[in-house]
Amino acid sequence: MEPHFHYEIKFLKPQHLPEILTLQNLVIENLPDKECYYQEPLAFFEKVLADGKNCLGLFEAGDLIGFHMACLLEGNEAIGVDIGLGGSEVSLIVQWGPTAIHPKYRQQGLLKMLADHHLKIFRDRGYEHICLTIAPQNYASLSSAIRQGFLIKRLTYKFGHLLRYVLHLDLKRPCKAPVCQVRVTGSDLESQQFLLSLGFYGSGVLRSQAETELLFGHDGFSGDSFRKSVVRRQCS
Repeated sequence: MEPHFHYEIKFLKPQHLPEILTLQNLVIENLPDKECYYQEPLAFFEKVLADGKNCLGLFEAGDLIGFHMACLLEGNEAIGVDIGLGGSEVSLIVQWGPTAIHPKYRQQGLLKMLADHHLKIFRDRGYEHICLTIAPQNYASLSSAIRQGFLIKRLTYKFGHLLRYVLHLDLKRPCKAPVCQVRVTGSDLESQQFLLSLGFYGSGVLRSQAETELLFGHDGFSGDSFRKSVVRRQCS
């Protein structure tokens, strides 16, 4: 148990399941876009809560007001496979999500507080990769994750039919400043998909009243390889 002002952070256990499900339902009810949040089934929570040492809850006066889930999946279940992580790396991948904060307590930095605490736990345990998924239209969560060091590595369908960014944080090799950057409007998913196919990664969110843009960076490649990729796209 860790105090933070008048809040407490504790590991969640199976007995917290009713509170978790109630909070998840409340959060979804208050979302203007319900597709931003994938409602995990009961079996998922039963599995990730079983050992009682991977998922965090935020409590005020004994009531659950937020949670930050983490699970250790292997094989095709691990979303790290979607971005090319495999072999011995699979056992070093942590998958984050879902997360939630009670609507009454939003805009207070509480989710970031939970994420920072979770990050320290898994870094201290020797894990090397953290992956998570975020809906393309969820710019607030996307911006928050990128500020923590996550990078967009793929745009694909997850959870059956929901389009999601797959983000990755390499705890051993933090991202350096990209050699080049490209701006793309947040709604232009086709161009984003093309850039990701060239080895670009999403590294920033620029929000304004007019529109939201995403920054995509690259660590450098020859002009010839870039031109060939563009030609292939134009001919497809």
